[in-house]
Parts: sequence; structure tokens; C-alpha cells
Amino acid sequence: MMKTIFSIHIPKTAGSFFGRFLLHGSPKVLLYNYGPVNDASKLFLNGEELPLDSHEERWNFFKNISSRDEKGLAVMHGHFTGSSFLNEIAHAMYIFWVREPIDRLFSHYQYWKRQMQFQDPSAEKNLGQKRQLFRKMNPTFEQFACSPHFSNRQSDFVRNLPLNRILNIGIFENLSSSMERFSEELELNSNVEYNNFINSSPSSSLEEMKFSDDLIKKIYQQNSEDKLGMYFRIGRRERCAAPSRASCLACGWRSCWACMALAPALHYDYD
Repeated sequence: MMKTIFSIHIPKTAGSFFGRFLLHGSPKVLLYNYGPVNDASKLFLNGEELPLDSHEERWNFFKNISSRDEKGLAVMHGHFTGSSFLNEIAHAMYIFWVREPIDRLFSHYQYWKRQMQFQDPSAEKNLGQKRQLFRKMNPTFEQFACSPHFSNRQSDFVRNLPLNRILNIGIFENLSSSMERFSEELELNSNVEYNNFINSSPSSSLEEMKFSDDLIKKIYQQNSEDKLGMYFRIGRRERCAAPSRASCLACGWRSCWACMALAPALHYDYD
């Protein structure tokens, strides 16, 4: 069977960067899956875009070619949950990136606020439900980060994803080492300079925002499934969350915050 990877793009975790890198990494087939009405949804075969207009056509092509008994790499990358395609291609493995949760929330908030400034209101019908809700609420960052509609998004994307289907996890804060692992495991073109694909969108740092301790604590509490506090406890546990691993499947560290943060969503115990 062709090596098949489902690459989940959790918003604001380096997914856009990684998607651009994948195209230049020379997989045999690459499907960008951002939904049926999104122009970003495209299909590439050996680096060349195929003129398939419908979402169904692109998916059927990807599914058929990934089931062939031949060598090569087939990757589907986009905004989809782990459970959405869990039973579609049995041999497919999952990869995704995670990010310190408050940092990710703030980046996501800034991105949607910028989009509101330039987006045509008449195009609202083409927006996803959460984006439409954001536009109607026009929330402050505190409202956004503490709303049940926008919190715990990292856990939402990987909920109910079996541990034995996860090939690797990229750590946003450890981009270089994560990219080295992905390039090696997926046998991507190692001559591509990944720095060329990093998103350069403007953003303010958390240090500049100077959030109060009370606000940070509140956001942690409202995003408990993403285990916000785990980011600050790297190295305080004696072993990785994954019970059968000697070290973290994501980064090789012992007691990685990402594994512990994802433990509730992936249904394994680290106590």
C-alpha cells in the first residue's frame, strides 16, 4: 500500500506553512482539503495540479491512488477532524501540529479580526459557522478565548483519534526539530529550505499584550481540555503520557507538554 498520511491543520499551529512545505517536499499525491467551497482545496499529482473541480472527485482520486500497491507518499492536508476520515483509509496515519494554547488563541483571534476588516459582508454565507458567529459577536479577546464556541480547539480536532494511528506531532515552538522529524519520517525532499514557507503575517506578542494573571488563569480554566497549564510544566513528569513509549512520540523529550495536553482528547492516562 502507498504510505498515506492525514495531516490535520489545526488553525494557527503552523499548518499553512506546513502545507506549503508539503507541496515542495515531493509527495506523489497531495490533497489540500479545506472543504467543498474553499478555493484552497486542490489536488496535486507529482507536483502538478489536477483540474478536478468537485470535492468528491478530488477525494475519490486521492482514496483510489492511496490504495494502490505501489511505493510513494499520499498526503491529505487541511481543516478536518481526526474522526472525520478515521474509517475511510484503514492504513492511513495522522500527523498534526500543536501550539502553546494561549498563544494559539491570540493568534487565531488576531487573524479573524484582520479578516473582518477586509471581508465583504455579502460573502458571509460562505463562511464556516464559527466564523459567522465570530462576525456577529465581534468579541474581545477575553470573550473569544473563554467562549465555549472557540475554546479547546486543539482537543476538538484530535478528539477520539486512536493513539496507534498517530505517526507524529509537530511542536510549533520547536519548529526546526519538528521539521527534521517530519522530513525524515515522510521521506520528503530534505533540500527544501523550510524557512521560505513560514507565514510572515503581522502579530503582536503575548509579552506586548501584558495580559493580567487573572485573565490568564481564567483562560486556562475555560480551556481545560487543551490543558493550558501543561506548557509550563515541561520536564516535571518522569515519563511520557504515552504508556508504551520511552519518550514522547511528538518530540523525543520526556514529559512533553503536548502529549500531556492531548491525553484527555486521545483517551489515555498519564498517571
